[in-house]
Amino acid sequence: MKSNQLTVGLLTPYSGGNLGDGAIQEAVIRNLKRRIPNLLIYGITLHPEDTEIRHNILSFPLCGYYNEHYSLFSSKNNIESSGSPDQKTNLWVWLKLKTKNSPAVYRLLKPLYRKIYLAFKEIAHVVAAYKLSKRLDLVAVSGGGQLDEYWGGPWGHPYVLFKWGLLAKMTRTKFIMISVGKSTVDSSLSRFFIKWALKLSAYRSYRDEVSKKLLDNYSFTRNDPVFPDLVFSLPIDQFLKQKDTENSPGVVGVSPIAYCDPRVWPKQDAFIYGRYISTLASFVSWLLLKEYRVLFFSTDGPDRETINDIISILKNEQFANLQKRIMCPATSTVEDLLSCVSKVNFVVASRLHAVKLSHMLNKSVLAISYERKVDTYMGDMGQSEYCVGIETFDLEPLIAKFTRLLGERVNISADVKKRVEAYGKALQDQYDKVCKGFKGSL
Repeated sequence: MKSNQLTVGLLTPYSGGNLGDGAIQEAVIRNLKRRIPNLLIYGITLHPEDTEIRHNILSFPLCGYYNEHYSLFSSKNNIESSGSPDQKTNLWVWLKLKTKNSPAVYRLLKPLYRKIYLAFKEIAHVVAAYKLSKRLDLVAVSGGGQLDEYWGGPWGHPYVLFKWGLLAKMTRTKFIMISVGKSTVDSSLSRFFIKWALKLSAYRSYRDEVSKKLLDNYSFTRNDPVFPDLVFSLPIDQFLKQKDTENSPGVVGVSPIAYCDPRVWPKQDAFIYGRYISTLASFVSWLLLKEYRVLFFSTDGPDRETINDIISILKNEQFANLQKRIMCPATSTVEDLLSCVSKVNFVVASRLHAVKLSHMLNKSVLAISYERKVDTYMGDMGQSEYCVGIETFDLEPLIAKFTRLLGERVNISADVKKRVEAYGKALQDQYDKVCKGFKGSL
């Protein structure tokens, strides 16, 4: 044992904005603490300060550099022995001044300054991360779609997984992956990083059968188990109780996504984005004409602008009493999100965890899927009929599916509730197994 207190690092590309990721981390923290008294937890994330505030744990930066769509929100490093930011800044300033004294060298290096600067930051981070890893008993890649290069490419999360796996190996720290999903891994470099990150893991499990099948070319993964998404282990009893006292008839929750939005999305396509928000606005118009009230909610920061875009379209249609018929409560925390969803009757959502959390709260959901993982989940829940593709859905079929959803809501609710309960039980078994192995190997 490295110390008298068990210490675990929860590794995730979480910056605080994505409430689905936040719900997963909160679920893991609660379940680990329930099983291991006096556990010390570090959140290894993209926004350390936010992680500390939201989850009341220690934190550490996930990486030391940044690129487009994969950036550290803060330079905070709370490992005292890693060296102060001032020391690193002074070294960088000294190097620039020295090269400027030599015009020929300065002209040669000036185009490379940014890369050199990022290399300095990454080296400093590797040293600090190594020191942290020596103090940890376990590094856990904690759920979500972490086997993915879509946000940041191969030098985004695939590299980060490989780096932390290698550091754990070097420091004899146990490294595991729990209920992770595989998304986009197209480049050979990403495949290399992810293959070795998986190989360095003492334990691996996947959140769906499709993710596991996509790794079948790695023979060492073929006996790995499949367990549900960790979000299904989040305690939500207090929000289920709200249904009886606060639920209002005729409220539809609508949770859009900033898919292909040129302002924020890696794949930028103004036509696809415009078609999506236009069709969704038309659907909301239909709901208003049918006397429903609509509650917009977001599960990630960029989606708030998408909501504003849809409301702007509705305002142009000059609906009477629009402000009274449309609600847009703030959802900056997981508790905010769950409270909002508990107040609606039905949900129309695109992001995976907006769908999952709605099912956990026993809501009937119509999913507008933007990625394979949403289709896979809806199929696993027996709800494929109520899932449409984001780039191809049209207004009339969407209305028809929603109308059918209303008619089948009792049967859907009963079926989904059974599956959610089964998922929760399976995850309790996985926590028991992981914690027993964690404590037993120290």
